[in-house]
Amino acid sequence: MKKSPWTSLCALAGSILTASLAQGAGDMPRYNFKIGQELVYQSSSDFHAAHQSIKQTETATFWVTGQNRDGSWHLVVLRKQREAGRSDETRKLNSFDISADGRVAAKPGAVENEPLSSPFFPLPSHVAEAQQGWEVSQNEAMQTAYRLKSAPSDPAGQWVFEATGKGIFQDIYLGTSTNTIYFDGARGLIEKITSVDHQGFGFVGDGKGVAQLKSAATKDPGWMIQLAWEYDVCAKTKAEVRAALESLQTGVNEAAAKAAAKATLQTAQNRVKLPVIQEEIQSQLLQIDSSFKYAAEDEGKSDALLNKAAASWATTDLDGHKHALEDYRGKVVALDFWYRGCGWCMRAMPQIKALADQFRGRPVVILGMNTDQDDKDARFVVDKLQLNYLTLKAVGLPEKYGVQGFPTFLVIDQQGIVRARHVGYSPTLRDEMGRAIENLLKEGTDGDRNNVGGIKPSSQEKH
Repeated sequence: MKKSPWTSLCALAGSILTASLAQGAGDMPRYNFKIGQELVYQSSSDFHAAHQSIKQTETATFWVTGQNRDGSWHLVVLRKQREAGRSDETRKLNSFDISADGRVAAKPGAVENEPLSSPFFPLPSHVAEAQQGWEVSQNEAMQTAYRLKSAPSDPAGQWVFEATGKGIFQDIYLGTSTNTIYFDGARGLIEKITSVDHQGFGFVGDGKGVAQLKSAATKDPGWMIQLAWEYDVCAKTKAEVRAALESLQTGVNEAAAKAAAKATLQTAQNRVKLPVIQEEIQSQLLQIDSSFKYAAEDEGKSDALLNKAAASWATTDLDGHKHALEDYRGKVVALDFWYRGCGWCMRAMPQIKALADQFRGRPVVILGMNTDQDDKDARFVVDKLQLNYLTLKAVGLPEKYGVQGFPTFLVIDQQGIVRARHVGYSPTLRDEMGRAIENLLKEGTDGDRNNVGGIKPSSQEKH
């Protein structure tokens, strides 16, 4: 069969790439951070939909504060994001460890859903992986497939990689995402990333973006040591504030808990000197009133539901079969309120599927409570994610339980009493709900109805 010019060109390009790798004696590019480095990346993105455009800019500053015994580096990162047309700025301060091949370990307390290490990505381990491509899973909903587009004859030259987004979000929102990454082998740093995105459901449109290394400087050693120490002070302070917020669930007085959290922040503010840390603590102080107000209101919603009879309801599943809460009396019932446009709902579903498998064959019922106006959206998600539990039409039912944030999970015991409530996504959702269900199965009907345990509210929710 005669080969087309395109086929011949691709074969030639593949031969050149293979030769380049062979000439490099298997040397793969590696990050080459240096203690004391300050790296500044600036990015911009522009997403166009039918009647709206969203333009965002971000400055990400990375400080290399130390190197660990295993050779990995410890980085502190400050991200400042701004959306066009808005005066407010979003800032996120965190830290992580990264190895020469780009594998990342986040420190305890890091926000799980943040792209902590972006723009850095995992590099190929060896020549075969570079040639064949490799995949990395960020979480249960997001994966990225990488491939090498071009390799230099000298490993110190420019490497070009392509990253393609995969996973639940692409499947559910009919999206595509492709990044082209330019890596400087000599400096051991990413120079530039260009991106092209599309979304075919919900906020339908196309986007593009670019991120570039704007500067690479070396900070004074004394300043870097001070940053490392002050960041630890800040991280411990934020952990104490989170603990104060969570103490409301155990009946601690709101005013007392808030006063203690403010005192903790003010003490930390007096200890630190660097503007980047002072600004972070000040931002926490400015949010403290609203954070405690939200936590107290959420606790009030829990008090109104927990250890009380669950509101009754009757509805149908997606095939029209009738269902009512009373049908499941004598079993533990877990309700998951969701809709297709809720990203956090989609991300939680692999854990709900795991729960359904965990309790299969036992007196437990997992019910997806879908609030989409169009049944086609619910059925699309059920089929695409291969949900292994029943999905019911739930329009009008969230109000019976005071549901405002999505996803919301409720656990109802064998006697029809609401025993646990969780609002928002959590990476430990399956474990938390699993413990609550197991406790109810062990407890039967004679246990302590105030000690199911394990379910906590989360900030990852959609209103």
